[in-house]
Amino acid sequence: MMTTTIPPGFDKALALKLANASLLAYTQFTDPAQFTMEPGYTLVAEFEADVLGNTEPFGYLAKSATDAVLAFRGTDDFPDAIADIRYNQATYPYDANAGMSHVGFTTVYDSTRTAVQAAVAALPAGITLYITGHSLGGGVATLAALDIAANTSFTSPIIYTIASPRVGDPDFATRFDSGLVTAQTRSWRVVNMYDLVPLLPPKDIFDLLDVKTYYYTHVTNDLLLAFFKGGAIDNHDLSNYIEAIGQLS
Repeated sequence: MMTTTIPPGFDKALALKLANASLLAYTQFTDPAQFTMEPGYTLVAEFEADVLGNTEPFGYLAKSATDAVLAFRGTDDFPDAIADIRYNQATYPYDANAGMSHVGFTTVYDSTRTAVQAAVAALPAGITLYITGHSLGGGVATLAALDIAANTSFTSPIIYTIASPRVGDPDFATRFDSGLVTAQTRSWRVVNMYDLVPLLPPKDIFDLLDVKTYYYTHVTNDLLLAFFKGGAIDNHDLSNYIEAIGQLS
């Protein structure tokens, strides 16, 4: 793996903590009997979402005495499944100034939004809220973070996403960045340069059905990794991301 210099404001220990929280969201789905919180944390709520036509466990909220973690998972076949989703956009529905977002990803978040908002609203005041997710879960975490910042008392969540796709147009990215990344340390996208998923949707794509071009822009602050494991699935795998984050110096 290419050595990556940790930029100012990036917290390696926090990145590992939140990456493992995202990994636990996969356990929630694949092996519920092993879905247990880290020491010091209690489970606040579990969330289901409509993921590519299936209603299934998709994330959770846990809290300690000082902070809470909202984590979302991806899907095992997301690198393939994302190619089958139309890249059309609609107005981001939770902030009037946030432009357009990907309809498919926003639909996934919307299917779990009521439960997420209620759980976040019930958290004690004054604790820090972390939001994280891998792959599709990273995209949903980005959509959720702006919604939470705009519509709850947790106006300054800290976001670390891993292998997230693009989720919105330039206006969405501008609104997210101005509202959530003002100090350049509160939101980070961890990206493997050999991972295809963060390259999707393309920056611009002409939709033949809508007869228009959609434009996509990543939110800012990326931490670039460079590990090559020999194939698209392994280059996107969360466990390999965790290994690479652990090797940062």
